[in-house]
Amino acid sequence: MAENSGKSGFMPFVVGGLVVAVAVMAYFLFVQEPADSESLDISISEEGVTVD
Repeated sequence: MAENSGKSGFMPFVVGGLVVAVAVMAYFLFVQEPADSESLDISISEEGVTVD
């Protein structure tokens, strides 16, 4: 059998921290609405650049 060196309690905290970090990142990336929902139309033509 493997010997218990006393460090086995550290790994679940590391894995749990990584899971929480990924969950928080996913929340910020996928759940929150963008602050600026207006569209910006930029046209480049021979007459110049127009921004609507």
